[in-house]
Amino acid sequence: MDNRSTGFDSECDLSFRLESAANRAAAQGLRVRLVAHWLGWSPALLDEAVARTGRLGSAIDTLRGDARLQPIEPRPLGLIASFIAAFHIGDPVGPADSFRLGLRCRRFATEAAAAGSRELDAV
Repeated sequence: MDNRSTGFDSECDLSFRLESAANRAAAQGLRVRLVAHWLGWSPALLDEAVARTGRLGSAIDTLRGDARLQPIEPRPLGLIASFIAAFHIGDPVGPADSFRLGLRCRRFATEAAAAGSRELDAV
């Protein structure tokens, strides 16, 4: 999760109350079909792994070697990437913050200066 998806862009989240066994089975079938599609597996293969492990996450972990999507290992950040991460460029807190990099930089500088003075007071 990042600021952009929780406070800037609009998203649509749905929840359902599945009271019958038939409805729960239909929702689980849809979930398996969607996950299997994005991982490049047959729904039957993933469904069998879910039945064997009892959980979708565990099933994915057991089958991951054959997946299209693979975990991305983090790499050390370079100078520019560190700057982008430090000032949250591209990760606005809300619409008012979206194109105000200068204000965001000043806010972070003020916060950094305040944190530095607190450290000096502690010495």
